[in-house]
Amino acid sequence: MGHSQNPYAAVIADLAKWRDEINAAIDMMTRLGDKRAGGAVGLVGGGADIPPDAFFGLTIPEAAKKYLAIVHRPQSLQEIADGLLKGGMVTTAKDFPATIHAIFRRNAEGEIIRVGDNWALAEWYNKKPRVRKPGRKAKPASPGGGRRRGKPTTGATKAPDAKLEVVKPGKPRTVKVATPQEKSMADERVA
Repeated sequence: MGHSQNPYAAVIADLAKWRDEINAAIDMMTRLGDKRAGGAVGLVGGGADIPPDAFFGLTIPEAAKKYLAIVHRPQSLQEIADGLLKGGMVTTAKDFPATIHAIFRRNAEGEIIRVGDNWALAEWYNKKPRVRKPGRKAKPASPGGGRRRGKPTTGATKAPDAKLEVVKPGKPRTVKVATPQEKSMADERVA
C-alpha cells in the first residue's frame, strides 16, 4: 500500500505561518507599549496619538473640538474626558464627564452635537452650527425651572379667605377685597 498524505497538512502549515505572524505582531505591540508607557504619547479613541500637551491651556469646548478632530469618530463623555486628561487638560472637577456634558448642553455655537449616546463634531453630519444673532442674549432661566403647568398658585397677591363685597348702587361700582381682619371688624359692627 502506498503512503497517503495527510489532507490537513496544508491547512496546518497555513495556520502555523499565521501564528508566527501574529506572534511577531504581538511582540512588536508589546515593545511599542513598553516604550510609550513612560507617558510620551497616549493612544486613545481608536488608536489616535494624543500628545501630552495637546490641550494644555485650552478651554473645555476648544479642547473637545480638537480632540474629536484628532480621533475623527463620535466619542462618549468618558472617552472625551479621558482623552482631554491624557492631552494635558487640567481640571479640579470631581465628575469631569458630567462637567463636559453640562458645557456641551450650553454650547451656544452647536459645533459639538449628540449622536446617540456619543458626541461628535457637527461638521461630520453636515449640521451647521447655531449662530446667535449679534446683540441677543440667551433667555434667562425662569425661577421655577421651566414652563409652569397646571393651576396657578395663589401667593401674596390674594389674601387667604378674602371676600368680595360690592359697594352700594348709588356710588360708582367698585370691588373691594376684604381681609379676614376687616371681615371680623365688620362682624363686630353688626353685632
